[in-house]
Amino acid sequence: MKKLTQITLVALVAVTFASCKKSYTCTCTYTYPGMAPMTTSASVTTTKSKAKTWCNNIQSVYSFGGMTVAGESYTCSLK
Repeated sequence: MKKLTQITLVALVAVTFASCKKSYTCTCTYTYPGMAPMTTSASVTTTKSKAKTWCNNIQSVYSFGGMTVAGESYTCSLK
């Protein structure tokens, strides 16, 4: 029983440290009529939920709160 408790504790610690942080890339594309689309990307190492928030914040900053101006469009997606 003592051995089972130790194995469970080690497995729990391993899962705790292995499951959280990964590298995510936020790719953003800027389009304007008559011009070729421009794409930029940035990477972050964090949890998936924080990466989604981070990418959404990038999009909202560059698209002026999600609005388009004179046909401009800025969209971001997490990969």
